[in-house]
Amino acid sequence: MLSHTIYKEEYDQMIKKLKSQKGRNTYLKRMQTVEPILGTLQQHYGLRFINVRGKPNAQKVMLMAGAAINLKKWMKKMIVDRFKALWGNIVRLITMSINSSRTNKRYVHNYILVHAAS
Repeated sequence: MLSHTIYKEEYDQMIKKLKSQKGRNTYLKRMQTVEPILGTLQQHYGLRFINVRGKPNAQKVMLMAGAAINLKKWMKKMIVDRFKALWGNIVRLITMSINSSRTNKRYVHNYILVHAAS
């Protein structure tokens, strides 16, 4: 009966490495940067398997998956920023009309046309 794995030496080396200060810092950094992305790919995008052969092809799949996630984040940020700008213009317009009861309707109409186009 085996009491340990045939890779016991490698496990012991890794444990020793992780217990050092440099190892702990490296592990903490990896937990913050790499592993959340892998978890996102597995849970939300169904990337539990890589259906290609060879390490270079698997790296291409992971590169494309990472690019897709970054593109999604970028598009979401663009939409949010655009909405904030539009909302800011609406609030400014309402504030102008409330503050000045004698506001020229033509001025308000031109303001809407100019800012809606941008």
